[in-house]
Amino acid sequence: QNKNFYRVQMDAIGIGLGVRAIVSGAAGAAGGRVQVEADIIDSATGATLWHGRYERPIEELKALQTELLDRIAETLAEPAVDIDATVASL
Repeated sequence: QNKNFYRVQMDAIGIGLGVRAIVSGAAGAAGGRVQVEADIIDSATGATLWHGRYERPIEELKALQTELLDRIAETLAEPAVDIDATVASL
């Protein structure tokens, strides 16, 4: 039920912004390390197009930022792939 609610919200946000995908994520730091988790969501279907989870020493934050932004840009440049459907078909 929460997944359906989430998809409806992505639909509304995508339509409101006029975008095909939404980047969502969270970040935190503890013990001298930074953790980042990010998703790219298809705004029309709510399907996960990409998911990444990273953990690095805080000193590597700039490199992590570059890596994450590069991966997001690569994913958005590719034709849309529905990871949820791909995993379900395995």
